[in-house]
Formats: sequence, structure tokens, C-alpha cells
Amino acid sequence: MEPIATYLIQSAISLSVLIIAYKLLFSKQATFTANRIILLSIVMFGFAGSLGSPVLIKQFFISVSNLPVAGLTDNINIGLQEITVQANSVTSSLSFSNLFLILYLTGSAIMIIRFLFSIFKIVRLYSISKKIKTDFYTIVLLNKHNNTPTFSFFNLLFINEDLYLNANTSNQIIKHEEVHITQKHSIDILLSELLIILQWFNPFAYILKKAIAENHEYLADRGTIAAIENISEYKVLVLSHSIQQRTNILANNFSYLLIKKRLKMMEKQKSTFRMTLSTIGFVIILAMVALSCSQENKPAKAAEPSTQAIQPETPKPAVAEKQQQLENDTIYSVVENMPEFPGGKKAFFKYLSDNIKYPAQAKKKGIQGRVFINFTVEKDGTISDINVLRGIGGGCDKEAVRVVKTMPRWIPGKQYGKAVRVNFNLPVKFVLN
Repeated sequence: MEPIATYLIQSAISLSVLIIAYKLLFSKQATFTANRIILLSIVMFGFAGSLGSPVLIKQFFISVSNLPVAGLTDNINIGLQEITVQANSVTSSLSFSNLFLILYLTGSAIMIIRFLFSIFKIVRLYSISKKIKTDFYTIVLLNKHNNTPTFSFFNLLFINEDLYLNANTSNQIIKHEEVHITQKHSIDILLSELLIILQWFNPFAYILKKAIAENHEYLADRGTIAAIENISEYKVLVLSHSIQQRTNILANNFSYLLIKKRLKMMEKQKSTFRMTLSTIGFVIILAMVALSCSQENKPAKAAEPSTQAIQPETPKPAVAEKQQQLENDTIYSVVENMPEFPGGKKAFFKYLSDNIKYPAQAKKKGIQGRVFINFTVEKDGTISDINVLRGIGGGCDKEAVRVVKTMPRWIPGKQYGKAVRVNFNLPVKFVLN
């Protein structure tokens, strides 16, 4: 699997494990402030994993550029882009990764549009409504015909005008929303939405956001109960507003959760002992996940030729490096004008795609891996000195040599205006479907 896909899947699995741990250890506890810290820590962990993918994307494109492939011999040769040969088809090594990247970025783009549309709806409501400024926030009075439920977004409190004028009801609702505003719950929601943009494919990212919003309601309920005298009246108010629906992904609504859970949490007491045990368990799980990620990101040692990593070696600074002497005729690695396949790189890979076939013997035996071919482009453009630097057997080595041997003449390389011999390495990756 390509590194970008591997990294994103690893990040998604790690996030999922932490969310499951939270659900099992903390979700039913009345330690709402601590729960908020834990949930935000999970969000930050998700960011740390997801934002590493652009680095991998950059590394991926660097890895397929025309860098020298060294470490196979004592000589320094120019490395050509790898070609991947599948059992039923031949494709460039970029194809799968490009397809995955396009799919991932398309999903993220859709989530960004959804995010921006939610902001637009809030801005539009704000622009067409009356405002009442207080010391700490602004009350936005929605038209009485507007059925949007009461919600807050940063220091803005959106409430229906008729509801606001009903003092008995609005005071408790406003107290509830004030908790959201003063505790800056919108920041948590915003961060969880940004994480969804990065991990839109991961269902646990949505579960995380739901858990954050749910915990916000518990915090707001607790804060409201502490500030009012008639708790029973507040419970009735919560019940009466339970049918309202959440209308904006960025908003803290007065009520949108299952009402039984909220009423139950209002009565629940903290358990310090249980919280301590849960915290210890969560820290252990977090350490295991972090250790697992660090181990996954370490480069693996090669045990077999088909999976051995080839580390690029920095060539010595020189306009043209002498590689070897063959009958007093110099073979170069780098020259002023490098040899070129007729028609350029696209034509070169089309030629390989049209001609390389996956050997039946290799298919039968399940052989796959990389074959490294070394060859020289002569002064007249012909191909000579074809050697297998590293093979995998099963007929793959012979097939790679055959296709290189039957290549048409190249446009020869030149040094100081004269045609010269230039050496190349070509990696060919055979992959079973």
C-alpha cells in the first residue's frame, strides 16, 4: 500500500482507539471538565496524525523523481522513475497514489464547502437580525417567524425574538447559552470540524464531535443549575425544548441530545476513585497508541530483495563523473545533455507499459518485488551492457532485460558537445493483484 494511504489509515485507527477508550472509560462519568480536556487531547492527537500526511505527500513525489539509485554497487548511476507491473496491467507507480490523493482531497474539499456554508448561514442570520449588546456577548434576535432553535457561536447568542420577550423562559435559556459562551465551547466545535475535514473518511471523527457537543450540554446544564433557584422548572424547560433540531454544525444549541441522558447527568455525582482509575487506563492506552505509531513510522530493515529499501547516496559535485573505464572509453553518470528516449519520458513509460508482461511462472509462484536493471546508452543511442543488479526470479529478471534490450535507439547524451556513453539504473516493480 502506498505511504499516503498507509499513514492516513494508521492515523484514523489511532484516533478510533482513543475515542473507544474515552467512551468506555469517561463518557458515563460526571467529570465534565476533565472529559472536555481529554476530548480536546484526542482532537489534538488527531491533528498531529492527519497533518503529517502533507509531509508524506511531498516525500512521495520526491521519491519518484529522477534521483540517483545508489547503494546497489560502488558506482553512482542515474536512476530512472520506477515502473510498476501488475499481473493484469502495467501502470506508472504514481497511478494508485494519485487516485487515492484525488479521492482524499475531493472528500476534504466537500467538507470544506460544508464548513464554509455553515459559517455563511451564521453570518447571514447575524446580518439580517436585530442585536442587543451586553458586556460579554451579543444577543441576536431572530425574527419571530424564524424557527431556528436557540444557539450560540463564540460571543453571539441567537434566540427567537418572541422567546426572548418571555422572561420566564428566556432567562434560563440565556443562562444555559452563557455557559457555552463563557467557556468558549465554540472553539472545541470548530476544532472538531477541522479534524473532520482532514479525516472525513473516518466515522470515529464524527463520533468524537458528537461526544464533544454532548459534553458541552452537560457542562452548560451544570452551570445553569448552579446559577438558578428552581431546578425542577429548568428540567421542564429542557423537556419542552427537546424536540428542537440542531440546524448548524458549528452551533451550540440549547437542546438537541437525547433528553434522558441529560436529565440523568444532572443528578449524577463525581467519583474521584473511578476517575483516577480511568485516567490511568487512558494514559496507558495513549502511550501504547503513540508507541505503535512511532514504530510504524520507523523504516523497516530489508530481509528479502523484493522489499529491500534503496537509500539514495549523494553524488560528488562534478559536471561529469567518471564511472568506469571500458576499453579506454569513459562511461559517465551525469553529463551536460542527458540521453533521452525518443518522444521523452511519456513515450518511454508507454513503451514499457506496452511491452512488459508479468511472467506466468512468477504469477504461479506468487513472486513479486523489484528488479533493478543497469544499462548503458552508447554514443549512437543504442543500448548495451544490460545487467541485473538485483532480481527476484520467476522470469521477472529476464522479462525486464528483454524489454530493455529491445528498446529503440535513444538520443545520445553529450558532454562538451560530444556524444558520450551514459549509464542508467531502471527499477521495475512487479506486483500481483
